[in-house]
Amino acid sequence: MPDLLEILHYEDSPGLLRADRGDFADFPDYAHVLRRAVDGCGLKGVYVLRPRGRTGNESIVPTVYVCDAASDADADKVHQRVYNQNIVPFLLVQTPHGVRLYRGFQPRDPGLPDSPPPTRQGIFEVTIALDEVGRRLQALQAEA
Repeated sequence: MPDLLEILHYEDSPGLLRADRGDFADFPDYAHVLRRAVDGCGLKGVYVLRPRGRTGNESIVPTVYVCDAASDADADKVHQRVYNQNIVPFLLVQTPHGVRLYRGFQPRDPGLPDSPPPTRQGIFEVTIALDEVGRRLQALQAEA
């Protein structure tokens, strides 16, 4: 399966902090919450904005979480956890069926039944086929 971090050109960007490289330790303001997201949300990486030309432990602004989930229902649970963290405005969750794009700061309406319409769950895009991700999510690519 193609890697979402590569499709979005995050892999070679200085804005990517990867869980498997231990990048989070360099940013103590966010390290704890990011490590928790690895365990509770399947976080693979977080794309951050950082000051140009600086590479130290400067301030960062997390913008996109990239997570894995086993199913669409699990992706919805990840969205709820990310909303509760209140860290990133965008959440991308890769499932076996494709990629789901959520609003990180918009919760699912708790008064709705278990299967609410996608527009009421904080979802921008319900499921995007992996071969369409590069085209449909250009605004979230590293170059953007």
